[in-house]
Amino acid sequence: MPRPLTAIEIAEGALLADFAVLAQLAAMYLPLIDTFARLIITIVFAVLVLRRGLRVGMLSVAVAGFIITALSGLTFMIPLTLTCGAGLFLGFTMRQRLPHSLLILLGMTGGAAAVLALLVILTLAAGLPLSSFARQLNITYQSGLALAAWLAQLVGQGAWWQQRAQPALEPVARWMLARWWLLFPFALWLGLAPIVVLTYSTTNLAVRLLGYEVRPFPGARAERAIAWVARLPLRLRRRAR
Repeated sequence: MPRPLTAIEIAEGALLADFAVLAQLAAMYLPLIDTFARLIITIVFAVLVLRRGLRVGMLSVAVAGFIITALSGLTFMIPLTLTCGAGLFLGFTMRQRLPHSLLILLGMTGGAAAVLALLVILTLAAGLPLSSFARQLNITYQSGLALAAWLAQLVGQGAWWQQRAQPALEPVARWMLARWWLLFPFALWLGLAPIVVLTYSTTNLAVRLLGYEVRPFPGARAERAIAWVARLPLRLRRRAR
């Protein structure tokens, strides 16, 4: 039987839940800081799991979701829950000191599964069949063809596009559209790779700056190289002066 939560754990979880709600409200009314606010929410819940464990983190997510639903409705509860879930996942996996590659693969897989499940649920809730995904992908493909033809015409390669490129691309695109049910989740999984890496690297750096001993990512050498590149414009400016 799990032990009961202490008063300090409940208070700290509620406090950080309020902080996450404030960040979500700031992202709603100031869209320019939306990405920054979501990174802050992820870091907050990762720190909470590192400090107090996964149970307190899950309780805090439930409180934050209830408050944001009461204030703004279900529309903004979904992105907040996804962001909080990312913080819980990173906090738990960093606490377990999982290898970087495994953590990233698990993050991509879990994120793709969550987004795909959300898309399916919202599609069915709207009364649409799942085949509407195929129609939307086909519309996107036709729009991409029109844009590519316009760009080719713009650079003087319209004949090449019509006679060579588009006929070669058409069978491949038709084959992919016929297997959208397999390729769409795979594309979603691959598309989450840069998001997971960026979120993990930012959260990992933030919690280490706060004094938590986690496995450093991407590593000391890579961090020194990134710092050298970041300081390069300042060094060049000083030399120019």
